[in-house]
Amino acid sequence: MLKLKELDYQTRLKIVRSLKGGVTSPYSISKEYGISKTDVENIGPLYDQYGEPGLRATSLTSGSQPSKIARSIQEMIIIIILNHTHLTINEVRNLLSEEGMKIDPAPIQRFLTQAGLGTEELRNQYLEELRGLKNSRSTRGLQKFAYKIFGAIDNTKNSEQFSGIDKHHYLAIEVKPKLMIDHNKSVTLIVMYNLYSHIIEIFVIDTYLDTIKRYSRALQAALQTLPFADFSFFKYLLWHESLSDGSQAQQKRVFLDSDSEQINYLNNSFRKWYSDKRLSFGKVNEYFDRKINLKLDFLKKLKEIIELSREYNSQAGNTDQVALDYSIEKVQEFVNGYNSEVINRIPSVSSPQSLEERRGTNLPKNPIVKHSAQLDGWLRRNKEQLSRF
Repeated sequence: MLKLKELDYQTRLKIVRSLKGGVTSPYSISKEYGISKTDVENIGPLYDQYGEPGLRATSLTSGSQPSKIARSIQEMIIIIILNHTHLTINEVRNLLSEEGMKIDPAPIQRFLTQAGLGTEELRNQYLEELRGLKNSRSTRGLQKFAYKIFGAIDNTKNSEQFSGIDKHHYLAIEVKPKLMIDHNKSVTLIVMYNLYSHIIEIFVIDTYLDTIKRYSRALQAALQTLPFADFSFFKYLLWHESLSDGSQAQQKRVFLDSDSEQINYLNNSFRKWYSDKRLSFGKVNEYFDRKINLKLDFLKKLKEIIELSREYNSQAGNTDQVALDYSIEKVQEFVNGYNSEVINRIPSVSSPQSLEERRGTNLPKNPIVKHSAQLDGWLRRNKEQLSRF
């Protein structure tokens, strides 16, 4: 008796069409093609789950039973592997693990093999096939999902990418670099990715090195209650584009990678004085593809820059604020270069300036802002109000 993988692709496709047509019974198909009834019963679910790529000879695994990985996770794997076709199974597993999804490499490999994505060559072939389809009507299962994300015509995601600025939000990822500072102190970088302009900005929360420690406890308590809007983290990062033309600030959403006490501290003041209607939080997985791209592209390079600055600080004997300032200088140079490349990469635009005008934003000259610098400025502007402290 033959195995499914011993049949050619066209024969497997005929079996599926007969099975899905409901005219021929699994027993009759088994007898006609010389394969087991179990294989006949499995080929239908394989087709339903993966579409036509699941019928390739390179897709069929022993037993040919469809993967039991949850559909939502299957879609996340598809997003990862088609955006980054070179990744190994372990690299995919590690990315899923960072999202709180613990899956062994073997089930991931089985799933990718069955989906027709077992190798880098097959993944690139899959992308070419998706881009060659005229519409999604001929697709099925995960192939239909992949077509909506990566297909050329039905992919409305890219066409909407530069629509009204009020429809686009920010992805916030927290990075805690190991700098040359005291072990009892810490610095947090909040990497803000503008989902509309694709520009990166970073807010440095240097809480344990900042100005507030130089003031009395009474003043520190006052800062918890006063409307220090001028240095608000979210006001700076979320409003500056909308306010640049004098218009009313528009509502944005921030998709946080993880909870942070420091982010919540800054956000509490924002909510107190500007109401929840101006800012809402959403699940980061709504922009999972952007997050993965950031992790594999920008954040990987950012960590390399930070490590190089750490090595320099160690050799130069720099610590605390001196070390932080040097690292920020190097990070700012890197982010400026990254943002410039983003502007120049966008096709069909006469110049970077016209792109910025179309987006309604300007490329920030200083994309990195320190919490302490914002706080110092606010304290200077509110000396009289704070004199009693």
